Order: sequence, then structure tokens, then C-alpha cells
Amino acid sequence: MAAKEPSYFDAVPLPSIAVTSPTVIVKVGAEGKEYILHTELLKHHSGYFRGALAGAFREAEEGVIPITDIDTDAFDAFVDWIYRSTLNTSLRLGSPKADKGSSVSSRTYILADRLLVPGLKSALMDIYFEFFLRPKIVVPRCRMIVELFGNLPESDPLLRFVVDIWVTRKAVFHMIDCEKVDALDLPQDFLTHHFKSDAMKKNEAPRTSAVAASETVVIVFKLREKQKRYTIHKRLLTYHSGYFRSRLADGSEILYFPELGDFDTMDFDILVDWMYERSLPSLIDMDSEENRLNVYLLAENLSIGTLKNALMDSLFDWLSDGYLSASNVDLIFQGDLPKDDPLIRLAVDAFCYNEGVEDIIVNGEEGADHLPQEFLVLVLRKMHHLSKLPEADRKLKREDYKTAECVSPEDKDGE
Repeated sequence: MAAKEPSYFDAVPLPSIAVTSPTVIVKVGAEGKEYILHTELLKHHSGYFRGALAGAFREAEEGVIPITDIDTDAFDAFVDWIYRSTLNTSLRLGSPKADKGSSVSSRTYILADRLLVPGLKSALMDIYFEFFLRPKIVVPRCRMIVELFGNLPESDPLLRFVVDIWVTRKAVFHMIDCEKVDALDLPQDFLTHHFKSDAMKKNEAPRTSAVAASETVVIVFKLREKQKRYTIHKRLLTYHSGYFRSRLADGSEILYFPELGDFDTMDFDILVDWMYERSLPSLIDMDSEENRLNVYLLAENLSIGTLKNALMDSLFDWLSDGYLSASNVDLIFQGDLPKDDPLIRLAVDAFCYNEGVEDIIVNGEEGADHLPQEFLVLVLRKMHHLSKLPEADRKLKREDYKTAECVSPEDKDGE
């Protein structure tokens, strides 16, 4: 029966045992610096050397293993690790030679990945955690990121960690002048993962258990001669709503609202259900444009982009083969929406794409005279634009009507 090959998961051989094993010469770097190392330790810690020292390989027979494309600083750290199971002080970040230490630690991690040394990678990861998760804001340098992303597999945990640190520490706001120049060299993979991670973290609503443990505030609406009171968890309000983040910044525990104007308390009921359930409630009459539009306008007034986007999904489906009535067009143009709001663009585009103009010309669509002048101007501009497009491109696309969600960046899931 063949003897079992040693692996990292076995107990580390004692020095007195390891030094009784044969030695091999490892030639490192362009100049071929020679290291005379015990095979038992190499095979225990490194999957690469377990393969290179197997009997069928020429290196095992000749007793010399050349590795010319790595630097000796990183290999020195590897040798220290296999003999002492501790990291060289040159790898400790935050020393007076921090830049050099960061570079050596990065190259050592890359070497450990190449030589299949999980114990060394884990030890270096502990250093990164300890250093970059300190209360003081410190982020990986751009050069370090370039080096790591250029030499590690995409799934490596250190790459994910570097991205997460940049996102959570808002690294782009803490770069020194020289870093702003180096940032131009950041790899595409890093930037892509950064923006995806940033978007995911911003869109993660706080967990229900975290919300339930937060303070509550009382929202009081005056409705003619009556009042309606809502007791709502503050964390949920400040996560979703820019309006409430501002109004509750002074620690207020109760807010009084004046008359809601064109809004009804049912509109606010829908908003509350959305914040707690993250789905549109059945309270919205799916056959009524006006209900959805009123809630959309309320979400705009309270700066709740998450709800606007959810409503846009519903409105887009509704208008994919139709267009808003004149009264509802007037409603959204009287609702203080920004001129470039996605709903205004969708209303104009749906009117143009779905034969709203033709219906007015041919059938004398009732209520056309009541369309807002600003809306008609936008329709004319859109029709001119459509005349230059091929027929295949004249279609509504949901991705053209997205809303910035602007949730609180300080309130991540589970914090």
C-alpha cells in the first residue's frame, strides 16, 4: 500500500523530524538565488511542491527546482512561514515602511496562491483583516489592487475583501493626490465588482429584526376635521426616505403633516405597506391609473426612489400598449415632478409609440384639448426623434426609465 502524501491539514512536522528528510535546492528569481530546503516541510505546506517532488518529475530526480519568475522577498516570507509558522515582520502593514510592506505582503499572497499554500494565505488574510478593519479609515492602495487583480483568480477571497473595503470605507473620498493618478490604472474587473457591490449594499434594506429593535416615531396627518396617526419604526423611514432622513435628523419623535392636498391617507397606507413588506399591496386598484400615479407622486415628494421604481414596473406594464388619459397626464404635470423624471418620459414615449397622436388626429380623442402645453411640446420633440429611427428601434424598454433609489448608505443590512 502506497504511503499517504502529507498535506497542510495534517499536523505540522516537528523540526527535529522535518530536518531528517532529504533536502532540495530551489532556485528563485532571475538570478537563481538558491535555497536549500527540507522536502518534508515543502510537501506538507505546498501543493505545488508535493507535485514537483513526486517521483515521476525530473526536479525530484535532480534535486533542483527552478522558479525564475518570482521575487526573492516573497519567497523569503514563504520560507520563514514553513520553518517557523509565523510571518516575517516585513509583512506587517502599518509600519514606517508601509508601502514596501504592502507590496511584499501582496506578492507573498500571490506566491502562496501559486504554490498552493493555504495556511500562508490564511495568515496573510488575518493581517489584512486586522489592518483594514481598524476604526481609522485605511484602504488598499491602487497599486496593490492592480497587482492582486492581475495575478489572482477571480474567485479569490482577497479580491472580494478589497472590493468590500473600498465600498464600505468609501475609498474614493479618501484618496490622496498621488492615489488619484494611480486610480487611472485600476483594472476593469475591480471597477465592475466595485460598482456591483456598491449597488447591492445600497439596495439591501435593513432586516426586519433590526427594524423592530429600532425606535419609533409618530406621523400625524390632518385630514379635514380628523387626524390619522401612524407609529412607524424610524430606521425604516430613514432608510427609504430622503425626506424623513432630513426631518428626523434632529431626533424628533413626532411629526405633524398639514393637509395632504391631492393625496389621501390610502396613498400613505400603500407607502407604509411597501416599506414593511417590500411588495406592492393589493390596496392598489390595478384597474386605476390614478391610484398608482398618486402613490408615485407621494413617493417623489418624500424622496422614496425604491417605491418609485416598484411603481414604475407596474406603470410600464400598463403603458406598454397604451397611454395615459388627458386627466392623468395633467395630474403628473401638476405634481411637481422633475422635468427629466422617468414617469414624464414614459408618459410622452407611450403616447408617441402607442398611437396616441394618431388617435387624436383621426378620432378626435376626447380630452385632447386639455393636454398640458409642456406635454405636447415634448410629444412633438419625441415624434421628430422617432422619425429618424428605424422601425425596429421604435419600442419601449424598461431600462430607459430607471429611478435613482438613494437609500441611506449608512444603514446596511444587519448593522
